[in-house]
Amino acid sequence: MKRARRLSLAMLLAIALVSMSCGGGDDKETTPSTTATNDAAAGSGSTAAIPTTTAATVDAKSCPVKALATAKGPVEVSFWHSMSSANEDALKKLTEKYNSGQTKVKVALKYQGTYDESIQKYVAGVRGGELPSMIQTEETAMQTMIDSKSIVPIGACVAADNYDLSDFTPGLVGQYSFASVLQTMPFQLSNPILYYNKKAFRAAGLDPEKPPTTLNEILEAARKIVATGKAKGAADKGFALEIQAWYPEQFMSKAGEAVVNNDNGRSARATAAKLDSKTFTDTLQWIVTMNKEGLLLNAGRNPSGQNHLLAVANGDVPMAFGTSAALGTVYQLLPGFPNIEIGLAPLPGPAVAGVTIGGGSLYMTNKLSDEQKAGVWDFMKFLNTPENQSFWHVSTGYIPTRISATKSAEVQKFWTDRPGFKIAFDQLAASKVPVGGGGPLIGDYLGFRAALEAALESVVADGDVAKAQAKAQADATKAITDYNKRIGA
Repeated sequence: MKRARRLSLAMLLAIALVSMSCGGGDDKETTPSTTATNDAAAGSGSTAAIPTTTAATVDAKSCPVKALATAKGPVEVSFWHSMSSANEDALKKLTEKYNSGQTKVKVALKYQGTYDESIQKYVAGVRGGELPSMIQTEETAMQTMIDSKSIVPIGACVAADNYDLSDFTPGLVGQYSFASVLQTMPFQLSNPILYYNKKAFRAAGLDPEKPPTTLNEILEAARKIVATGKAKGAADKGFALEIQAWYPEQFMSKAGEAVVNNDNGRSARATAAKLDSKTFTDTLQWIVTMNKEGLLLNAGRNPSGQNHLLAVANGDVPMAFGTSAALGTVYQLLPGFPNIEIGLAPLPGPAVAGVTIGGGSLYMTNKLSDEQKAGVWDFMKFLNTPENQSFWHVSTGYIPTRISATKSAEVQKFWTDRPGFKIAFDQLAASKVPVGGGGPLIGDYLGFRAALEAALESVVADGDVAKAQAKAQADATKAITDYNKRIGA
């Protein structure tokens, strides 16, 4: 059902984007040229250092940041989000703090389900339904949001407000820029890490302070743990595999590779997948070996995002990959699982380049009054103050967007008490700039990931790496080219 729903969503996106590209939008970004601009030409909202073959100047007038000064009464702003558990609690507290701290803007939080569900509602809204003032969505939605022509590029607000981006965590501006302009406001940043049970490691004679750093080391540790067994304090399986495309994508990034052509879709629109890489071959083969040796627990597509981590918490397996954004919830629930000692480590895998930014960001829709645009921008800035980013990080595990937030007394003490929360920040800080200057830009990212995840399921089912990889490359490329044709790109 999950796969079918994703494919249906991809079709819905394409249909909606055709109508959006015809209808245009009321943002005033100029038409991209075929040559890069320099900083002076692009304006202070630009990111001209980001590699690109297209460029656009940014029109500061499309984000009237001073309009609140003449607003009559509180400006109503709706915010669609996808946070749950500890993350939703933290977002509610920040929003309440903002609403009670000033009288110009009133933000109404509206939970929309998962990121996929939220985007589906957004697309329906662009076609004639309700749209929010701002929407939180994940990094994979960026190409779709740009193609929709329904957003105000945040670079316009940066230019209009002379907003300083120099304190933002390295990589953020490149990640969320297109055509030299920042498109969306960074907010909920994450990357994948290794969760493991130190007690199971000790029981198997492994050093719990030296977790695996490669996939092969995971294999070796899993063999020792399963040989020891759960009855002796280890486990009967070695690793919980969550069928998620994000992890193979990250392995390719760590190897210094792009997952789609044209420099991850950043020097020109992506037209083909690059899943025929040796890194992806090695990833699939690792899964096959783990599975054949009885070391693997298949957690499936795992739409709740909990099954693989619960398997660790219950002592069924000692290891799983997971998002750093789950840390707040994990620590919130740990008292209910006294038989494990949680260990956290950087994502194992190739060490050539590093991880790309996950999580997501905030988009401003363009069908707003000047006062609403100013209100959205004011709230976005509030969420990104060093003080609020410190609170957000400590409460959730999301990486702070601001360097100065990591130097606060609150965060420094927190990292001393719970050093695992620092891992994702250090992992990102140590990573090189990804191919093309940021993570991949893919129109039908859902279709691309559906093809990749089908390959993971396929090798678990029959162990045929060559067949699974060839089909993933063909199906992912088809998803990209079909999308491009449907929107006339």
